[in-house]
Amino acid sequence: MNNDKLLIQIRNGIYLLCLINLAGMIVAIFLNIYLTNYSIHEANAMSVEASSMQTEFNELNDLLESNQLNSLISRCIKILEEKPNSGTAHYYLGLAFYQMGDEDESRKHLEESLKLEPSWEMQIQPYLEKLK
Repeated sequence: MNNDKLLIQIRNGIYLLCLINLAGMIVAIFLNIYLTNYSIHEANAMSVEASSMQTEFNELNDLLESNQLNSLISRCIKILEEKPNSGTAHYYLGLAFYQMGDEDESRKHLEESLKLEPSWEMQIQPYLEKLK
């Protein structure tokens, strides 16, 4: 009788371990699905942000190339009201003021752009050198 009780307890223990293992697998599957969906959402958000930044860059570049400096300055100021740390807006403001001959404003915005976007040093430094 003792052996039968022991076998029943062992069998029940095995069933319990299987149930715990199954529950762990279900949790892992749902966690994997959640993280996959989260990653896809984050990737899409980053893609939209990159696209928006490229559109903004193209718009500012077009204004600069067509020498619409007052429109460029107005647009950059509007961008900075929404995103005060926009290195792009500071960069284009610096270029607009540079072309207008306002060295102080140009230097101020180019230095701010360089502070916000250190990787742009090669594009910004030649202008700063000319402004010294």
